[in-house]
Amino acid sequence: MFIGANPNPEMKAVKPAALKVNYFIGNDRSKWNCDVPTSLAVQYGNLYKNIDLQVYGIEKQIEYDWLVRPGGDPAAIRFAYKDIKGTRIDKDGNLVIETRFGELIHKKPIGYQVIDSKKQAVDVTFKKTGKDSFGFSVGQYDHAYDLIIDPLVLVYSTYLGGSGEDYGFGIAADDNGNVYVTGDAKSTDFPTQNPYMTDPGDGANDVFITKLIFQNTFTLTSPNGGENWKLSSIRNITWNAAGITGLLKITLWKNGILVGTIANNIAPATGSYAWTAGKLSTGSMVAPGADYTIKIKETGTAAADSSDANFTLSPGITVTAPNGGQTWKIGNVKQITWRSGGLTNQIKITLWKDNVPVGTIATVAPADSPYAWTVGSYIGGTAAAGSGYTIKIKEIGTTVTDTSDATFQLIL
Repeated sequence: MFIGANPNPEMKAVKPAALKVNYFIGNDRSKWNCDVPTSLAVQYGNLYKNIDLQVYGIEKQIEYDWLVRPGGDPAAIRFAYKDIKGTRIDKDGNLVIETRFGELIHKKPIGYQVIDSKKQAVDVTFKKTGKDSFGFSVGQYDHAYDLIIDPLVLVYSTYLGGSGEDYGFGIAADDNGNVYVTGDAKSTDFPTQNPYMTDPGDGANDVFITKLIFQNTFTLTSPNGGENWKLSSIRNITWNAAGITGLLKITLWKNGILVGTIANNIAPATGSYAWTAGKLSTGSMVAPGADYTIKIKETGTAAADSSDANFTLSPGITVTAPNGGQTWKIGNVKQITWRSGGLTNQIKITLWKDNVPVGTIATVAPADSPYAWTVGSYIGGTAAAGSGYTIKIKEIGTTVTDTSDATFQLIL
């Protein structure tokens, strides 16, 4: 339970899913409900003052995020447990809840803020506030921006049982993460695989010992929600693997609907993939938007993870040549190249020296890369030999722009 929380929070569905469900109950068609939308998460707004709680499921894991908005105090968050055997914070900072059925583990929380499109880590740990009650201890952070506290609630979970009365009385795990559950079952449809006795007992109590095989998982760490990436810029999609050996498939989703594949057959141990933001494996570039997520899945298994929240892809230009260090001879023809995405207007290419504009080279369409440049020339003149030159490309009528990462040199 949440201590001192708002008893009437603003509940709403977030992260809409593509799935819709229908309820056909009874013969009265007027009471049927069709095309009922679903979502991937539920948000409890202002559970504490300026603090929201979002609860969602990732594959077979239950997760939750705390969103502390400006004006919120993370010290206000407190939660307690009842009807349990005990609680403790282990040496790794995990919160362990001891129940008669085994241990429930809340992994050590991750705290972060997204400032200027960059995720910045914030130190967050569990803090004991009373008997079987806890909160968070938060390090320094910028109170002008949202703070996200993201613990992983369950290491893993699943459902075991049939349609009748089944009880588990013991649980244990081996060194490989496999779980063993023992108890008794009345269900005639209790799930089995190669059972010692094939007769379900016709509803009588049967003893069962079930082995649940641990399936390796991993966690997507970026983009994980709140980022704003320019289309065509190089961004790293990153993840933490936990025993994954199969090759990975990375896909892009928008509003819970698959947009396309980013990459296939990626080795999990790399931990990252350099993505030209917005580009699919087909070579096409997606449209700008604020409701994208990434999903990574191990080929041939159910192991997968997705961005915890939406991120944004915004219109962008990236100068690729000259991008610093080149020495080009005046009068020769060289290629000015760039990548772009989400642009609707023409772009202007200009030559700069020591951060001062020299002149306009050309006005062209965004898709016209490469542009054959007679080195040094611009409309109305020719630049002098020297160092400190850069190329700037800007979409006309907007602020979308990019400049060479470093200077290049012109020689006679």
